Amino acid sequence: MYFCKNCGEPFLIEENSICDKCGVYRNCGTSFCHNCGNHLKAEDEVCPVCGVDANNSYMSNNNGFADFELKYRDMNGYNSGYGTPYTPQKSMIAAGILALFFGSWGVHNFYLGYTKKAVTQLTLSIVGYCLFCVGIGMIITLITSIWGFAEAIMLFTRQIEVDGHGQRLIG
Repeated sequence: MYFCKNCGEPFLIEENSICDKCGVYRNCGTSFCHNCGNHLKAEDEVCPVCGVDANNSYMSNNNGFADFELKYRDMNGYNSGYGTPYTPQKSMIAAGILALFFGSWGVHNFYLGYTKKAVTQLTLSIVGYCLFCVGIGMIITLITSIWGFAEAIMLFTRQIEVDGHGQRLIG
């Protein structure tokens, strides 16, 4: 299990890159041990409970970077551990509408940050349209259309609640 280094709470979903409680990126912060969740003092080199190196993160505040460099890194998608990262929340309604009208091409998944899934849908759609005359293309196109429509229903019924970065959808 991995614990947030900013608030000490365990990551509920191991693959999340953002803490569910405080919204800070994984591996950011210096207040808590990532291995056991124990509160660390500023002078702790290692966790007194589990013995893990407390300063092993390249994103921690004790890494020697000047404040302006940390702020620059924050603006570019990294977080230094003091504050919530800037990642705009995505709209569930907008994603649902995109899935309803352009779902077979994976536009909604590009919007939500699920790039691999979106590229798969787009590739299957293109191959399906290219092979439409042969007959197999009709089946592929039908499958991608059903896939997009199913994800639209899942978005409208709030079964998909987070984007590709683990941030909750609004609306």
